[in-house]
Amino acid sequence: MTGTSTWQREPPYSPILALLPSWRIDWAFAGMSDSTPSTSKPGWNDCKWTHWIDSRRKDANHVVDEGIMGPADPKTGVQLEHGHMANPVTGRMTDYTEGWRDSDALATTDEEREHGKICMVLELSGEQQQAHGMVVRIGQFVQGVIRVGEFFALERWSWQEGEREGWRLDARIGDLWMPCGVAMEGLLDAGGKAEYGVYEWKVTEKELF
Repeated sequence: MTGTSTWQREPPYSPILALLPSWRIDWAFAGMSDSTPSTSKPGWNDCKWTHWIDSRRKDANHVVDEGIMGPADPKTGVQLEHGHMANPVTGRMTDYTEGWRDSDALATTDEEREHGKICMVLELSGEQQQAHGMVVRIGQFVQGVIRVGEFFALERWSWQEGEREGWRLDARIGDLWMPCGVAMEGLLDAGGKAEYGVYEWKVTEKELF
């Protein structure tokens, strides 16, 4: 899908809430993942995550983030990931194990239930301002990260059903603006833009599924 729309107004989903302190972040990042069948362990996948934005360091492209991912446990649905990377506390290369569980994507409106759930990605790349950001929506979840020089921020929203139906802010750290409201509304097509001050966020992906 393509489009040339521009979104410039303030989002209607930004209540004034107390920000969580930056020390609450363990690790937040955005980028691209690549997964291929493992040659060393049949049934598992070798995975590599390329970081574009990273909460731990400005030079995200230097982060080495690789592991091997197993099949989901039929009882718990948890996938185990084993890997080897620098411990953020000690700086030493250390083995780790993580558990992952998938969530089903849900529609948030009657229109989405009829035409398809929304997958949407907005990206910010402002080299002069040292600004890089990404906001992703998949169904009922919207989350984003942004780094401007030394400053980092993140947000996570989820759609709530019932008497108080609507988008709820689950977590927010930092006070840099991100177009999470744009992703919630889902009105822009690929190629559209969301402008805020000197920053221009572009819709790089928009799909219904």
